[in-house]
Amino acid sequence: MQVNVENISSVKKKLNFEIPLEQVQIEIDKAFAQIRKRAVIPGFRKGKAPQDLIRKSYQDQIENDVVRNLFNDTYFSYIKESGFSPIEFPNVDIEPLVPGNPFRYSATIEVFPEVSVEKFEGLKVSREKFMFDDKAVEKRLEK
Repeated sequence: MQVNVENISSVKKKLNFEIPLEQVQIEIDKAFAQIRKRAVIPGFRKGKAPQDLIRKSYQDQIENDVVRNLFNDTYFSYIKESGFSPIEFPNVDIEPLVPGNPFRYSATIEVFPEVSVEKFEGLKVSREKFMFDDKAVEKRLEK
């Protein structure tokens, strides 16, 4: 997996992911195997339909499963490794899944800003002293 990080601003980052073809093919095979088990195609027993028919009938579902699994595997593992602290779920732009090509997508995230505190030693802070006032309490009770 290859990740390119673009700094849009101090709090916005764009993560461009490229997932190699081998990993994409593994996910396609997994999704196909799961769908094949429960695929219902007229004229064939459950799980016994030819691959071509299953691919034609369930192509969209296979692609959705593959994209979801690849996103979940790569995005969350990269966020954990990199140490980014996203504030909310990313805005994701997904390129179409093309057979024989690596899978690419980008995620735009907002992160907490980096704050550096310098020269804070020696600062004096004054504390306000609370003065209890019976008259103020009486007025409040009357209201």
